[in-house]
Amino acid sequence: MDTAEALQKVIKDKLKAIKLAHLGLTSGCIIALLIFLDANKGLNYVVPTDVLTLASVLLTAVVVPVSFYISKNKINRIPESIPLPEKLTLYQSAFIIKCAAIEASTLFALVVFYINQNIFNLLISVALIVFLFIQKTNKEKIATHLNLKKEEKKMLVR
Repeated sequence: MDTAEALQKVIKDKLKAIKLAHLGLTSGCIIALLIFLDANKGLNYVVPTDVLTLASVLLTAVVVPVSFYISKNKINRIPESIPLPEKLTLYQSAFIIKCAAIEASTLFALVVFYINQNIFNLLISVALIVFLFIQKTNKEKIATHLNLKKEEKKMLVR
């Protein structure tokens, strides 16, 4: 195996790891949703006024944008001079931070749903799961986020 093939394998493995991390975080939320729905004792359709629901909404409203900000800053601080595999490693950590924060908000909303059985918290959880699913990345998104050079894009897309 020559150097180019070895480099291509490393890049392919990094991309698989990013996709697997996203799949794990998303599927974990879906499994938790199914478990909490199965354990549900009945739905409460009244307007939520409890502290936990307020905390769930505030957590979502604060954590999700902050995680995007942190993730974007981490990506923007990736030096253009480092090799592509190192860029992908740094991108992976920024991507996982963003997805993990969405997952944390989702799981908190699910726990609150389990506690107070209010459908509002279930809707927050489902919306966050859909939002987390939409965050799925691909080679083109990675190339755009990292502002890759032409040669690096070719290596990534291969």
